[in-house]
Amino acid sequence: MYDAYMGEVARIVPRRAKNLKRSLQTMLRSLEETRGRLQEHAQALSQRGEREDAAYARKLLRRLTKDIERLEEELRALDAEDRARQEALAEQPDSVDYSKYRVDSSVAHTIEEDLSNLRPVSYGFLGERNEAGTWKQILIEVCGLLNRQDPILFSSLDGDPDLMGKRRPKLSADPARLVDPARIPDARMYVETHLNMRQYCGILRTLLGKFGIPSSELCFYVERDYTPLRAERKAKKSSAEPPSGQNRGGEEIEGQLRLSFEE
Repeated sequence: MYDAYMGEVARIVPRRAKNLKRSLQTMLRSLEETRGRLQEHAQALSQRGEREDAAYARKLLRRLTKDIERLEEELRALDAEDRARQEALAEQPDSVDYSKYRVDSSVAHTIEEDLSNLRPVSYGFLGERNEAGTWKQILIEVCGLLNRQDPILFSSLDGDPDLMGKRRPKLSADPARLVDPARIPDARMYVETHLNMRQYCGILRTLLGKFGIPSSELCFYVERDYTPLRAERKAKKSSAEPPSGQNRGGEEIEGQLRLSFEE
C-alpha cells in the first residue's frame, strides 16, 4: 500500500516527490549514523562483560537494520518511478524523438573517451557486466565494488587530497561535507554526485589508480548518443541570437546548452 502511495505521489506531483525523496535520503543517513554508534556501543558493552545490556543493544541494532533496509527499498521504488515518468515523457508527441539517437549498445567505451551526451545502459568492471541507466548509478556501484575488495583501503580515502575538489571532498564519511551525497553500499562512506561528466570520470579514474586496477578493466555501454541533438539545439540558439552589436533587449544570453541525464 505504501509503495502504491509513493508511486502515485511521484506521478502526480513530481516536485513534491523529489523533495520527499531527499527527506528520505536525509533520514536514511541519520539512521545509518545511529546504527554505527549503536554497533560501537554494543561492542563496548560486550567487552565490559555487560551481557544483558549488550544483548538488548544488539536487538535494537537488528530492528534498526530492518528499518534501514525498508527505507532503502522505498528509495529504490521512487527511483524506478522517476525513470518510468521520464520514459513516459519521452514518448509524448510534443517531446523530442529520442529513438533516433539510439546507438549500438554492444560497443564498449573506455573511461578515456569523451562520454558527454551519452546515455549509459550498462558497464563492465573486472570482467562482469552490470545494468545501469545513469552515470550516477555507475559511480555509486563501482565505489561499492571497490569497497568490498578492500574496505580498509576504501575508508582511508576519506580526505585523500587526490579526491578533493576546490572546496569540498568528493568522498567522505560525513555527508554534510558533500553537496549531493550518495551512500556507498556496505560502507559508511558517501560519494559526491553533483558532478559533470568530466568529474565523474575523474573520480573513477582516481579510484582505480588507488586500487591498482588498470582503467581498461572498466568500460561502458551506451544506448543513446545525444551529441547531434546538442548540436541542433546549439545551432538553433545561435540562429535566434541578434547579430553582434545589436540591442539584445537586456536579456542575458544563456551559456552553452547542457543535457542532464541524472535527474
